Amino acid sequence: FFAAAAKQQLPERERLLLAMADVTPDMRGEVEQIASDADMPLAPLYGALLSENLAALGPEQRAAKLREAADAFVKVQREMTTLASGDPAVTHLRQEAERQLSLGAFDTARARLADAAGIDKDSRRRLKANYVERTLSEAATHSLEGGAASALLRYQLAADGYEKATALYREVNGEDIPADDRLQQLLTLARLGDVYTTLGRLDDAAKAYKEWNEGSTRRAGIDPTNILWQRDVSLSLDKMGDTAVAQGKLGDGLADYQASAGMAEKVAAAAPTELEWQSDLSFAYDRIGYVMRSQGNLKDAMPYYQKSLDISKRVAGLEPDNVAWQRRLGVAHDSIGDVLIMEGDYNGALDAFGSGFAIWRKLTELDPGNLSWQRDLCVSYTKIGDSLQILGEYKDAIVSYQAGLSVSSALASADPENLEGQRDIAILHDSIGDAQLNLRANAEALAAYSEANHIWEMLVKTDQSNTRWLRDLEINYSKLADAHLANGEPDAALSAYKSALDASLALTGNDASNSLWQRDLAINCGKIGDLLARTGSKDLATQFYQQSLDIAERFSAIDPDNSMWLRDMVIDHFKMAEMGLDVRSNLTAALKIASDMQQAGILSPTDAWIPDELRKRLKQLDAPAK
Repeated sequence: FFAAAAKQQLPERERLLLAMADVTPDMRGEVEQIASDADMPLAPLYGALLSENLAALGPEQRAAKLREAADAFVKVQREMTTLASGDPAVTHLRQEAERQLSLGAFDTARARLADAAGIDKDSRRRLKANYVERTLSEAATHSLEGGAASALLRYQLAADGYEKATALYREVNGEDIPADDRLQQLLTLARLGDVYTTLGRLDDAAKAYKEWNEGSTRRAGIDPTNILWQRDVSLSLDKMGDTAVAQGKLGDGLADYQASAGMAEKVAAAAPTELEWQSDLSFAYDRIGYVMRSQGNLKDAMPYYQKSLDISKRVAGLEPDNVAWQRRLGVAHDSIGDVLIMEGDYNGALDAFGSGFAIWRKLTELDPGNLSWQRDLCVSYTKIGDSLQILGEYKDAIVSYQAGLSVSSALASADPENLEGQRDIAILHDSIGDAQLNLRANAEALAAYSEANHIWEMLVKTDQSNTRWLRDLEINYSKLADAHLANGEPDAALSAYKSALDASLALTGNDASNSLWQRDLAINCGKIGDLLARTGSKDLATQFYQQSLDIAERFSAIDPDNSMWLRDMVIDHFKMAEMGLDVRSNLTAALKIASDMQQAGILSPTDAWIPDELRKRLKQLDAPAK
């Protein structure tokens, strides 16, 4: 106790040196290799290793977090040495902060930066003549604070520093700001948006990205021939679109992505050999395709996905060793697979996902510590599992899901503040529950859904504006209800279905054009109808079936080749016939749709029995009564 107490009384640098003595030789080798690759001092990486308890992680996850910390350190060190100040005292304090950060004394470095900001703050209050210069200097110092915190993976502290900086930049927005300071302002806004996104604060992220876009647009207007400035506008639009889509604002997201693609096309045309700009264009097409697919517009989505795939194939072929382009190609294959699933081409989708999986596995073998690639591999396991499950291969699907769960659990341990990692885990628990339910392992399914439910409820409480998380929770409630029903618990099932319906109504109230949310609403209406029918409430059940059918008919008219809407219409017509409502008419309508799907090759193999069953029911109506 006394030794520990004495240790805490030592200066920060000495405490770090003592802690470094306890690091194992293997970890020491990891730190030294990453520091050497980044051409940076050892102490800051040891600081990140110890302050965030990275020693408790596996070697691959630890290496990934250390690389993230190294990248942030290199950026903030560069800015500390290049950002100028007219006050020698401020310059000296910044240099001292950079020295302390290089020694791993993070708190001391922050204190020096705080002193520098204080000098500027006092000076700009006393001397109106140099108000703008001092404001910009103080803002730059707070931006450096944010970067220093990012180097230690302290996201909330990073947000604090960037917030102070952006507030000061806003004070002098109407002034003639030097180009270097204007660039630093834009970088600060972009990084603030990224930190907010990591923390799950999407409303705040949207505001930061919008301000970044407005500033970038003004700067690009000064010199329309500057391709780099034009590219910044495109990148800011992408971020705005990403945030809007995450909030469920598909129309806004599509507009942002289309504007970004327009600029990316011009930038790519101006420099066709600049592969990074070709990547921007490929991503822009992919994003547009995603929103159109989410809106149920598969016909228009596929050409954008195909353009993205064509660009990726061409450039990846030119540079087969370029891992960035290999990843881009993997994303393009996965996107094509997503559309094929919705079009009912399940074997084609499995082939597309398999092509993506081969790329993800190769990349993770090349660099096991790359968390982004590990997450891509996790998503690929999920997509392959989904395809297998649709094809009725439930046990193989569970194997794929469990492999993904192993990867996602390790990622979440490596980065506990990243809530998207928690989302990945919940998705896989839900998927495992689906397969278990299809195998009639009801207790196992209920356990898997319950594991996911704890995570979904936590995420929604964290950010009420995140409609993606709310939809995830809505789907989980519905699945929980399925499992309760299969387990012989109708009261618990009805309660969970009502929770799912409430969430669906909240989502569709935000955007009536979102086909995914509307289909969820239709599915929940159908499931409540099923439960009511079982309890003898046929009239009320029919009302819910009719609501489901109305939604399916409306969106099938928009996208006639969408196999999901067509299948939903078949089921709804059949259920209404079962309730005794226009029996012949409903069975005939269901048979017509199912037969057309079978002829077009978009009826799932697991649904191949449906047309024959409908013909059988119609024949029974014509059979003479005994």
